Amino acid sequence: MSKTNLIVIILSFIISASAVLGYTIYRIKAVSNEDIAEYKEEENKDAEQNLKSYIDIAYLTIEFYHQKYLENPDGTSINTDLENIKEVIRTMRYETKYNKIKTDKSNDDDETKYNKNGYFWIIDISDESSPKYIMHPHKPERENESLTGDFSNLKTRVDSFIDKCKNEKDKAGYVEYTGEKPMDGEGYGGDKKADKKTYVKLYEPLNWIIGTGFYIDSIEKAIKEKEKILNQRIHTLIKNISIATLSIVLLIGTLSYLINHHYFIKKKTVVLDEAVREKTPTLKKSNQEVKKVSNEALSHILKSHVSISMGVALIPIPIVDFISVTAIQVSMLSEIAEKFGVPFSKEKVTSLLFSLVGGAVPVAASTQVASMIKIIPVIGQVSGLITMPIMSGASTYAVGKLFILHFAAGGTFSNFDPQNAKEDYAKISKEGMEFADTLRSNSDNSAEFQKSQKRLYIREC
Repeated sequence: MSKTNLIVIILSFIISASAVLGYTIYRIKAVSNEDIAEYKEEENKDAEQNLKSYIDIAYLTIEFYHQKYLENPDGTSINTDLENIKEVIRTMRYETKYNKIKTDKSNDDDETKYNKNGYFWIIDISDESSPKYIMHPHKPERENESLTGDFSNLKTRVDSFIDKCKNEKDKAGYVEYTGEKPMDGEGYGGDKKADKKTYVKLYEPLNWIIGTGFYIDSIEKAIKEKEKILNQRIHTLIKNISIATLSIVLLIGTLSYLINHHYFIKKKTVVLDEAVREKTPTLKKSNQEVKKVSNEALSHILKSHVSISMGVALIPIPIVDFISVTAIQVSMLSEIAEKFGVPFSKEKVTSLLFSLVGGAVPVAASTQVASMIKIIPVIGQVSGLITMPIMSGASTYAVGKLFILHFAAGGTFSNFDPQNAKEDYAKISKEGMEFADTLRSNSDNSAEFQKSQKRLYIREC
């Protein structure tokens, strides 16, 4: 593989990885924003539904006591009866996560330090030109005072309550306005203003409007807390994805560099299998004097490269493992050519290999499929790791034996015809599968084999 091709492969992967990373980050943020919007909508709906439920309870309470006094008068005046009803509503309280007021700041997590601060108020609109609060648990000074006098600043707000109750079918509805917000443990905050959402309902028999509400910024505070948690998770996720992507880029760059400089090739002293000495009947025999080459030398070149190609095939990254095996085979042929004194050209040999291996079946196709199947998470990776070593070993064995016999007959790379050799390559590949399987079985417990595989795993990681 030329340096130019190596650089192109690495840059292509970096660009692809960057594009995938960028899109992944974009989608994560988009989904997060959608989650926040959905959470906000759900919280608003939940809060509104709670207000309606509380008002319905207060409404039914007023209705119950009013009917009771009308049906069973106890001799008291109607005004006394109405005062009793108002006092019942005055004492009613409820608690939600949006209206907690802390009275003790010693422990933020202690729920016993919070008051049930949800309350109800009543406005009498018997005289719509001069409505008045007849019950307000936190503002007793407003009670029974006309809103046309000192409290005329509240008239606009009350008018919106009246309009809502008069115009809505259920004589009830939600109203938003800006009002005073109580401070923790200090009652109302004076100049502190906050947007509030209130639910009001008209009790027509008495011309009373009952209301209760919550401060909108309480929901917004909960949303900000949710957003903060999501942003922290997104930051961690993006960080991990970026680190993983960078690690893969560095791994591929390192592996490509090592393969290109033959750093994976380690010579071992082994004996060539008897099958290497056999001559394939279908190959043409030459009457030329065969150069004497040590079988022992050929043995360690062929078998060591078969072993290493089986180890490289364990790389879990698709395509990278296939390219690595090709580089191993190029290196093997350079050493075999050197033994026979045959001129060697990396570009020429690489081209021959692609022509020979790329079109041969079934092993070559199986090797590529075994590599590409690793793209499938878990199942594909496990399947690829099981099949790829045998396929790679068989392919390397067939390439090595084919060229040994070709060189032994006086051939060179220049007169090697990959198209005519494909049939022989396919036959020797079947023999190579048995050779690779036997090599793996005999070497699984070998300290030398395990040491070699550990080196490959270290480089892989």
